Amino acid sequence: RWVAPTWEYPYSIEEPDFSSLLVPTIESTKAIYLCNLLHKKGYNILITGANGTAKTSTILMFFDSINSSSSLLPTTASQSNTHPNNKTASSSNLSSSTNNQGASSSNLKLKKICFSSLTTPSIFQLSVESELDKRGGKSFGPPSGKKMLLFIDDISMPQVNTWNDQPTLELVRQLIENSGICFLDKDKRGDIKNIEDISYIAAMNHPSGGKQDIPNRLKRHFYSFTMILPSTRAINEIYGQMMAGRYVHESNPYFLSICDLLPKTTVKLWQWMRQKMLPSPTKFHYTFNLRDLSRVFQGILRTPKASVTDSKLLLLLWRHECERVFSDKLTNDIDKDSFYYQLNYFTEELLSVVNPNNDNVSISTNATIASTSPTSRLQNPGVPPTVANANKISTPKFGLKQKKTNATSSVNANNDPSTLNNNNLINKPVALDELKDLNNYFVDFLRDDIYDEDGILTQEALYIYELSNMATIKLRLEYFLNKYNEANTSKQMNIVLFNDAIKHLIRISRILGMPKGCILLVGVGGSGKQSLAKLATYCAKFQFFQISLSKSYNLNSFLEDIKNIYKQCGQKGEKTTFLFTESDIKDEGFLEILNSILTTGEVSNLFPKDELIILASELRPLAMKSIPNFVDSTDNLVKYFIDRVRSNLHIILCMSPISSKFLERARKFPGIFA
Repeated sequence: RWVAPTWEYPYSIEEPDFSSLLVPTIESTKAIYLCNLLHKKGYNILITGANGTAKTSTILMFFDSINSSSSLLPTTASQSNTHPNNKTASSSNLSSSTNNQGASSSNLKLKKICFSSLTTPSIFQLSVESELDKRGGKSFGPPSGKKMLLFIDDISMPQVNTWNDQPTLELVRQLIENSGICFLDKDKRGDIKNIEDISYIAAMNHPSGGKQDIPNRLKRHFYSFTMILPSTRAINEIYGQMMAGRYVHESNPYFLSICDLLPKTTVKLWQWMRQKMLPSPTKFHYTFNLRDLSRVFQGILRTPKASVTDSKLLLLLWRHECERVFSDKLTNDIDKDSFYYQLNYFTEELLSVVNPNNDNVSISTNATIASTSPTSRLQNPGVPPTVANANKISTPKFGLKQKKTNATSSVNANNDPSTLNNNNLINKPVALDELKDLNNYFVDFLRDDIYDEDGILTQEALYIYELSNMATIKLRLEYFLNKYNEANTSKQMNIVLFNDAIKHLIRISRILGMPKGCILLVGVGGSGKQSLAKLATYCAKFQFFQISLSKSYNLNSFLEDIKNIYKQCGQKGEKTTFLFTESDIKDEGFLEILNSILTTGEVSNLFPKDELIILASELRPLAMKSIPNFVDSTDNLVKYFIDRVRSNLHIILCMSPISSKFLERARKFPGIFA
């Protein structure tokens, strides 16, 4: 029978890059094995499936398997422990564990292109040609005699014209069928450019529910198969391995039992959201797939172990991340109340297992949800927020320069989570009533810079994701707002930080703190989207960028701004927030570029090939230092540059739900709304 390869958590990394954690499942193992067989026979591959079925992740793992010396084969249960092919799936195309892997990776490169509704034939052709070198005459191919695997994601997205054709897909068909495309040069128009050593793999959604199909003339060139959602058991194993790896050194049985049950409980909550919170014309974004499930555990894994000092904090963190991922998507109080009711129900179910002798408060009555729902808080505006854990969380005076003393305990207690010991976690049963206080939030902007006795900065503030309360957060944000207004006297923000505004800022700040964290803020004009985005950027000490529109501003001007951002984020390594509003969309091509940045990180012909190689080569020392067993090649350096840009660039899109183009753009640019 099929057995998925073993996967090992990166124990040496305090906060691993969640997007690089590719955990193989039985479904992905079957798909990778099938892709390997088809690739060896020279067939092109088309993978179909619903949103969130790990089509892209499976193809990336398939590319890793090509570059490794082993192949994925079906094994029996008796062989699974000793079979030589049960190896850890690589989480990065840049690393190599053996010399054979490094040698084979130099013979094949991966080019990913993500289609959207506005992907034109010229955009596709320029994207392909940017990876090719002239080999002689009219023949072109990947550089240095390599072969290239061209991965086309969302291949069915290009727009259908008036004559029910998709010109972009016709060019794809021509390239696959004839191994050639026409020159775009004026003096060579009509001549065929021969393309060599390219194989093709594509992915698309099922052509149903308003989603397009691709022409049969193109489809006949692919071997097609469908990927389905992993089984509940497989999903539990994926996130169970992550939680077990994260807290592998903990010895407290009560804490470990909660860690073991959290993945199963989260999957139950996620399945309830999929069954009850269904999309509609006014709630088209009510789609909950595996990406949402992953975001819950991404928030848990980004939290330092020192911030989770007992079982209660772990449960508070889990509930907080579930609220941020699921509840923040909901558009009305009725849906939010239903979510909180269900969250309390599954929390009580978990506690009934780990606390067999603990009589939790039943949540079968309306009293439970009445005390925790947003509606009840709106009905009682005069009630001051309660501060839970008052003995643990104090209200500090922010803005005072903290001095570095000889007593290392004072510095470490406030700034270095690695010095805290979590091996003696409190083995105290947790009750549901202790977890229902909605005035507690996890934030990462509470720490101050450290100065010595002469007032010289010795250590910048650490951004540690930790628990706090509304009163403390409000004081901290008022301090940042005053500092921002002092530094920007000509662009001061005279805003009132009421509770709802603070909660929105906490949501923005949470996503900015994650690598590759990008945000879509939906609200009517004047609701404070831009002001809160600027303040959250200032709290995180990021660079801030927003385009300046003028009559002469066009697509080339936008590309020039994007180029400067890439240099700032990739070459200099500066974390940058790019605020882009609906009023900035002077050309729909702007959204096509942003869609490419969000999905692949690559923009066609943004840099000349020589300039891109120079920019990537300057990062060679950093790449070799940060990635173990780094294979020093031009392709890997360029990929490192793109990954560095995506990690440091945070795009905040502000749109209005009452805009006539809002629904249309959501359909045309899936990468923006995914």
